[in-house]
Formats: sequence, C-alpha cells, structure tokens
Amino acid sequence: MFSKKQKDQIPREIAQQIVQKLKVINDNHEKKYDYHDVELKEELITLQELAVDLEGKISNLLSNIFIVKLIIKLSFLFSIILIMAGFFLIYIGAKGEIEFSLFGQDFKSTNTGIASLFIGAVVFVLNFRRVLKHLERQSKKKLFS
Repeated sequence: MFSKKQKDQIPREIAQQIVQKLKVINDNHEKKYDYHDVELKEELITLQELAVDLEGKISNLLSNIFIVKLIIKLSFLFSIILIMAGFFLIYIGAKGEIEFSLFGQDFKSTNTGIASLFIGAVVFVLNFRRVLKHLERQSKKKLFS
C-alpha cells in the first residue's frame, strides 16, 4: 500500500499537520477573541511547543531506527560471511592450531574452518535471539497500550 519511504514520512507529516492546525487555531483565536483569555493563550502556546517538540522527537526516532536496522543487517551479513568462510576453509583443508574462549566456552580446533564456522554460527544465533526478543517486547507494548 505504502512504500518504505512513505511509511517513514507518515509520522513526520502527522506532526507537521498538528503544528499547522495549532497555528491556525491560534491565529483564529487571536482574531476572534483578541486574547482576553490569557490562560487559553498560554495553553495554545504550550500546545504549539509540544507539537514542535513531538515533530523533533519523531525525526530523531526515525533516524535511530535507520541506524539500528543498518547495524542488524550488517551484523547478520558478517555472521553469514564467517559461516561461508568456514565452509570454504573446511573444503580447502586449512590447518592451524586454534584455541579461544567465547562467552565462557573454551574452543580448541586444528581446523581454522571449523573455528570460523563456530564463531559465525554463534554471532548469527545471538543476533537472531536479540531480534526475536525485541519483536516480542514490541508486540507486548502494542498489546497492552
């Protein structure tokens, strides 16, 4: 229905529309009542400030979402490259003494391909679990809000 760019611009456009409507309300109120009601004037100014602040927060949030998506994609790409390199190194029979500790697990191998495959798989699984946990939290927020 909407392209990705259109979806990202919808919240920004809504915030801009709110700001415009508040300006129109303020202008109409100013013409009609000439600001005899000081409290109403202060409320309108506060609403305008909140709408402008909301517009800024939405822009900031959208830029943060882009960065997070980029990090997730690059992390998955890195893990897939490590896994593919591991299979390639196993295929060519790359030998070497490998010993490392990853998240408290000691790992020893005489084949560098197996080590690369192991690291790639661990990174992939950790990323996948994080993404699933994030999606679960987001669905709970939407469900209970």
